[in-house]
Order: sequence, then structure tokens, then C-alpha cells
Amino acid sequence: MELLKKIIYVIPTILLTGCYEEYKLDVNPDPVLCVNSLIQPDMTADVKVSRTWLYTDEEAWQNHGVDDATVSITVNGDPVGSDYLMKEGDRVKISADSKRYGRAEGETTLPVAVRFSDVKFTPELKYLLVSAYTGSLYADITLDILIEATIEDPGEERNYYQTELVTKTPTGGIPPWEEPDVTHPQSWMTTGQLDYNAEPIFSEHISLIETVTGEELSNETFFTDKRFDGGKYTLRLRYKDASIHINEKNENAEKLDFKYILKLGTLSESYYNRINYDWQTENGIAVDMADWGFGDAIWGYSNVTTGAGVIAAKSESECVIELRDYLIDWIRAAGGNI
Repeated sequence: MELLKKIIYVIPTILLTGCYEEYKLDVNPDPVLCVNSLIQPDMTADVKVSRTWLYTDEEAWQNHGVDDATVSITVNGDPVGSDYLMKEGDRVKISADSKRYGRAEGETTLPVAVRFSDVKFTPELKYLLVSAYTGSLYADITLDILIEATIEDPGEERNYYQTELVTKTPTGGIPPWEEPDVTHPQSWMTTGQLDYNAEPIFSEHISLIETVTGEELSNETFFTDKRFDGGKYTLRLRYKDASIHINEKNENAEKLDFKYILKLGTLSESYYNRINYDWQTENGIAVDMADWGFGDAIWGYSNVTTGAGVIAAKSESECVIELRDYLIDWIRAAGGNI
């Protein structure tokens, strides 16, 4: 695939050798206000105001704050204070004014959270080591996970989604490589590696040429309802080599309160466009083509009037997957006393 990608670059190079076009870059260097905000339910609006700067301006790179900015917020057409708690369905408009840099504003709607209508959890035990001592329990577990989660799309308009699987342990422990300074024994767990090939909907934003050249997804689980607008769709989320490390002082089933939490984010269009833009610039082939002169430059996404910043919104629902019964069965089958 890497060879094929190089061939795709080389062919237009040969065809266009000796061709060039002079042009004048039409970019206004004057700084403008940049406004960023993520709107979430039951939270106040967290608004960040800065300004744009030229790439060559090293001083502005270090300090591009705006001291004289004033921010106003309207919800459903009415002005609100900074302590207003956002609600699902709110239409939020944020404006910022500066005597030096002018005015910037943008708006978005906080979507109503969509919930999974059905979730099926299928673990496959791959490795288990149990060491039980008087008053303590130690176990190392490796498993593959298949989660089949069904979404019922409202269908009233285009909807945007994002999934995430997180962990929860009895003591809140995290893997040692994420917290190297912690030396005391603790329990921890991981989700493993998501197999993107098991769920094709995560690749809907990838173009044909990126598919041909072997571009791979990584850590991106956003998608739209284009394939199931107004209907149902069952996600197949397969995670490989998930780990559970149990190190508890008491041989007590209550200590096995390990959980996976499957989150479904319902995104505003601006939120989706921003994360899609981030993927395109970091992984998409269009940026490479533009760098080689064979395509248009990829401009940053913004829904703010100055073209700088994003007003985005996200609502989230959760499904808790309890592992306690699975762990008890596995440990007892291996001879553990619990």
C-alpha cells in the first residue's frame, strides 16, 4: 500500500513537470478574534477568546490572549448570564467584542442525547492467572470483547455521533504506564485495541483514494446517520487484548466491581466538522496532495464569523457494563477462592 501511495504521487509529478503558475497569496494579516466553546448539558458555557496571528510572529505565538474582550451569550434568542446551565435543545449564540480586534460570533444547537436501545456484551477469555493468598486476591486477565450496540436514530435531521469505551475500577486505579510514579499495588483495567475493520461505519469519512492507498483509522469513532437515517443501526465494537489486573487485599466479591462504560455522544454539526477536519489534516491524503501541489489547501474549519474558532456542542448518554459476575465465574473456575 505504501508503494501504491508513492505511485499516485509520482504519476502527476511526471505529467505536470515543467508547469507552474504564479499567484499572489490573498491573506489578510490583520488579527481577528478567535472564539472557542464546547456547550454541554447542565454546564455553564466555557468560552475561550484569543486572536489570530501570523505564523512568523513568534511573540504572538507565545501570547495571543485578548485582555479587553467582553462575551455575551443568548439562548433561544434571550440573553443569559454566565451562570446559566445549558439544556438539551438550546440554541446558543456566543458573541465576543474587543475594541482592538472587533467582533466575532457563532452559534450552535445543543443536541438531545440519543441512547443505545440495546447493548449485547460478549467477552472471550484468552488468558487467566489467579493467585489467591490468605486475605488477598491477585489475578491477571486478558480478553477480547465484542459489543453490539443498537442506535435508534430520530431521523428528523442529519445527526452526528461518536462512541467511546472507558473503564471503571473499584479503587479508580489506572495502568502503571499511565501513572509511573505510583508504586503501591492497585487494580486496573484497559479496553484493549479497537478493531476498526469490525465496524465499517467508522470509515465513512475516508475517500476512495485513501482506501486504495491503505490509510488507516486510529482513535476516531465518529460517524453520521447517513446509512440509517430515521432507522436502527447496530454497531459492532470489537476490542482486542483488553486487560484486567486485580490486586485486592480482601477475598471479597465486592472488590470485583469492575465496569466498562460505553458512551454515545450526540454531536452538533460544528463538532463533527471540526473532528473530521482534524482527521483529514493529520491522516487524510488531501493534505499530502496539497503539499505536493496537486490539490487545494485544506483550510481550517470554523463556524465563527471571523473564520477563527468553533462553537460546538455535545450531549452524551452512557451504558454501564458490569463485569463482576463474569470475573467471579472465571476466578472460581480457575480455583480461586471467592
